[in-house]
Amino acid sequence: MFNSRKDNKIVTKCVCSALGINMEGQKEILGTWISDNESASFYASICADLKNRGVYDIFIACHDNLTGLCDAINSIFPKTKNQLCIVHQIRNI
Repeated sequence: MFNSRKDNKIVTKCVCSALGINMEGQKEILGTWISDNESASFYASICADLKNRGVYDIFIACHDNLTGLCDAINSIFPKTKNQLCIVHQIRNI
């Protein structure tokens, strides 16, 4: 989340970025998306965009398990294994 100025007002925006590792082991920034809020439909649109731009499959999705994120990923990429990121794993210990 970040603050931005729109029409002389401060508004909060959500930024989601995706980092992938290709078959050669190289990291690639797959995209950055901005929305007014985090929602299952926002995550679904990101997954659909990735699929439309040529992402064939996701082997492991490492994320912070926000509500609706696993469902959005698995609806577009059904074979994906979801894993909680290390920061959130440590917080949950």
